[in-house]
Amino acid sequence: MEWFAVSLASAKEEMVWKLSRYLSDAFAELQLAPGAVELQWDIDIKNGIVRCLGPSRLPRSRAGKLQQAVIRQAVQGLSEYVIAELEPGLLSKIVRQESGYESAEECRKIEAFCINLLDENEYAPDDNSPCTNRKKRMQGISAELLLYLTERPTINLHGFVAFRLADYRESLREVVKYAVDEYILEKQYQDFIALLKYFVGVQEAKIPIVHVIHSDKEQFSLCDGYFQTLDNRVVDDWSTEFLESEMNLEDRVVSSLIAAAPQKIVIHSREPNKQMIRTIDTIFSGRVTMCRDCPACRSHYQKREI
Repeated sequence: MEWFAVSLASAKEEMVWKLSRYLSDAFAELQLAPGAVELQWDIDIKNGIVRCLGPSRLPRSRAGKLQQAVIRQAVQGLSEYVIAELEPGLLSKIVRQESGYESAEECRKIEAFCINLLDENEYAPDDNSPCTNRKKRMQGISAELLLYLTERPTINLHGFVAFRLADYRESLREVVKYAVDEYILEKQYQDFIALLKYFVGVQEAKIPIVHVIHSDKEQFSLCDGYFQTLDNRVVDDWSTEFLESEMNLEDRVVSSLIAAAPQKIVIHSREPNKQMIRTIDTIFSGRVTMCRDCPACRSHYQKREI
């Protein structure tokens, strides 16, 4: 007795086998439970169909209840398949058609932003970001699948995704829109950093060394070679208007370093991977040295911990 069937129109053999694996995984624990009904799987590679066959010798009333229980379990595997195997292709299509970018390389970068967003369990950095909770996407897809398979236990999965999951597809469009905005901001930032790097490369050094002391989460102090606070007059020689119009978090430290134009920069920090530090290292490439445990570091951190 056929309890449900899933068709993948014009799918490659690999995709049909993957679908059968997701369905098998969804039923793994259920099949091991005491007294579980034995299910059989008919995998029709040629036509791209996976069928679930239940026992033929069951009372009609019990068979109906068991069929509904099997379908409820099946939608979990089908939802996993949609998200893991079909979602990347859906995103790629939306990016190509709706992002406004034609370059294959730029589209791939935007897709990477999308995947990063969707890989997060709860990604909501601000009020304008899309909801990309994987569990909620799963629940939405499962609810639509259950409604459909309860009425007709045969489904063309690709057609179902293309024509029935409107809310799900719209959520992916929102993710793409957000990713495009993030990509534009990142590109502008990288272009600006490249401009600063070029400027630093052509300017002459004014002083031998600057020590950058990272004393707290967002506190950075600039000192000369004797660990005295950098003379503000050196910094004031530089007009920060251009920098301040482009940067926010790093503008003060970066503009001060550019004004000082040191031949060498030593960064004293216990968080070498901090964004601020990576920015300084990028702009002043070849001039930056990291320090975690010199006498100055130990003295500084000991004072802070007292």
